[in-house]
Amino acid sequence: MSLDQESVTTLRTILDHLSNGAYGTAEQMTGQWLDHNSDSAEGHALHALAAHFQNRHEEAIERFDRAIVLDGSKGDFHANRGASLAALGRYVEAIDAFQNALTLTPGDLSTTANLARALVHLKRHTEAVALLAQIVAAVPDDPVLLTDLGVALS
Repeated sequence: MSLDQESVTTLRTILDHLSNGAYGTAEQMTGQWLDHNSDSAEGHALHALAAHFQNRHEEAIERFDRAIVLDGSKGDFHANRGASLAALGRYVEAIDAFQNALTLTPGDLSTTANLARALVHLKRHTEAVALLAQIVAAVPDDPVLLTDLGVALS
């Protein structure tokens, strides 16, 4: 789907609201926009993010699924779906989502870190350490990643 300039502006405004923590406003705007643009994968993904950030993870997963049906080529849709699954403790499914995302966007450090965290929850420490070591090599001074590596090693 090709977006006109007005739609691009609207979606950027929604993204700004999400970035600034105005999740309810972003959700309301996205819902209204989707009323007229129901075939927009990006719109459904933004709607899903609004639900995710409000801890409505089941709803977010359903919305990410809609976005993926419309455009399964976006790694961030799969990665964000994985984050919602992980938030619900559904780590096996989250790992699948993160792996799908990494197939589409190889080397994405955030997705790799989320995959490693999910592996830790399933006590798959060797795999998690290998992934975290790759990330630490790329970003050696990130305190969060160093903490994650310490957890995986314990």
